[in-house]
Parts: sequence; C-alpha cells; structure tokens
Amino acid sequence: MEIKQIGKIPTDEELIKITTNTKCMPFRLCYEKGGGNVWHKLREEENYSNNDIGNRELTTLKRSLPKIKKFIKNEPINILHIGPGDGIEIPELFSELKPKDNALYAGIDISRTMLYNTKRIHQEQLLKTKTYWYQTDIETRKNLTLISKDAKNQGVKKNLVCLLGQGVISSNEKSWQCINDCLSVEDLFYLTIEGDCPEQRDKICHSYDLPFVRDLISIGLEKVGYKTNKGNFKTEFNSKKSRIEVYFTSEKNEKILSLTSYKPTEKGLIERLERQNFNILYIKFYKDLHTFAVLCKKGRKNV
Repeated sequence: MEIKQIGKIPTDEELIKITTNTKCMPFRLCYEKGGGNVWHKLREEENYSNNDIGNRELTTLKRSLPKIKKFIKNEPINILHIGPGDGIEIPELFSELKPKDNALYAGIDISRTMLYNTKRIHQEQLLKTKTYWYQTDIETRKNLTLISKDAKNQGVKKNLVCLLGQGVISSNEKSWQCINDCLSVEDLFYLTIEGDCPEQRDKICHSYDLPFVRDLISIGLEKVGYKTNKGNFKTEFNSKKSRIEVYFTSEKNEKILSLTSYKPTEKGLIERLERQNFNILYIKFYKDLHTFAVLCKKGRKNV
C-alpha cells in the first residue's frame, strides 16, 4: 500500500510549542504514535458506534446519500474522503457512489495508521476500485489543493470532497477555507455534522467522556509533558462558539483546552458556509438525529 505524503505536515515539536504557548492543544498531536490504534478501539466501542455519535452520523449519511446522488447524476466522480478513520462510511458511500469509469477513491488523513486501518478493514469494498492514499495536514493551506489536482490527474476531472462526521476538524474554520480553496467550479463538497440540540447537550458532552476518547486526548497531552493520571478532565458545551470543549487541568493547575468539536445551529452553519464562500445546493437537518447533511459547490449565491 503506497501512501503519498503531500505538502507540509507540522512536526510534533511544532504542535507541542503551540500547546505550550496558547494552552490550546492542536488535536492533530494525538493521532500519530498510537493514536490511530486508539481511534480503532474507539470505533469498536459499543457506546460510541451503536448508541451516540457514531450511529447518528452514519444514519445521516445513509439517509442523505440518495439526495446527494441526484446532484451527481450518473457522472463519474472522484471521492476525496477526509479523515476516513476506520472507513466506516465506505460501504455506504460505495452503495450509491462507487467510483467508476476511471474515477478513484482517495483516503486523506494525517495518520498513516488510520489509512492502513481503512485499507485493511475495507479491502472487499475497495476491491477493483482505483484507490489512492494521502498523508497530509488538511489544516495547512494548499495541501488539499495539491491532493485535488493529483486526484484529477490520476482519475477523472471532477471531485466530491467528503467531510463526514468531522466535528473536531470542523471546529477549526480554516479547515473549511482549505476545502474551498481546493474546489474547482465543477467540484462538490459533501458535509455531515452533528448539530446543537439544547435539550441533548449533556448527552452530547457525555460522548466525549468515554474512556477511549480520554485515552486519545492523553496521547497528545503526554507528548507535551502532562501526566494525565494526575489531572482532571472536564467537558463543557460552549454555546457562544457552538462547540464541545474538553479541558484538562494538570496537577499544577494549568488548564489546557485539549479538544474542540463544532456543533452548529442551522443558522450558524449557513452563516459559516456563506462566509467561507460556499454555494449551498442542498441542506437537511435530521431533527431526530440532530445532525446535518449539506452539499455545496464553490461560490457564494445560495438557493
């Protein structure tokens, strides 16, 4: 399995310096050196996959895919899958949009382990499909643009960029800037994301208190030098910023913002998409799942 490393990827030393200076840890620090395997265990965690976030986001994908397919029609299109993790969405994506006629599937992640896990777990679905694997930091400008161009050189000339259930990546608005930068006028951006639900906030916060989530956060914090077994975690909902925030307080009473995950209202989501110069083709809020599905293209005018 060949993995192409594309663009600049921040080193652990650079991310540790950011954490030390800002008391806010870039979550990318958690993924390498064990993080990919902890994520795999998290995906297997029954409370995550069957009950809360995992199930809601996957159900949203299943429900929205037939609508998304109508916009693509029968055209071949490359699937650029950002942050596939263990590739839990691949069987659903392929059920409606399996690449054909020289189109390709591309897995894009900062973690090589996650890309290996995606390939290993979904060998059967990926069989006879042109596949490419890219290691990059999508929060660094131009990286996704390089991948988009490479995918079109290897596949067809139209991309579907998928950001599915990625509240953590989406909490950094620059990630969406990078996605918009990588789109040509013919490309599409498919987003699913859990939204805010005031009466469910405690339950949503609890999803981030699972042991494997804490284990994943701890990988990054311990790289910085914190002993997580001697500190305390606290999860809060910041309604002003529409996001989950997980804080770690060390034994020396240092407070570190160690994880953020975007949970927008419908108004806030539309405003952000417009601010990032996306043209919304389709948007649906599944109230029972308090999760959104959105299809966009580059441009400002919305319908």
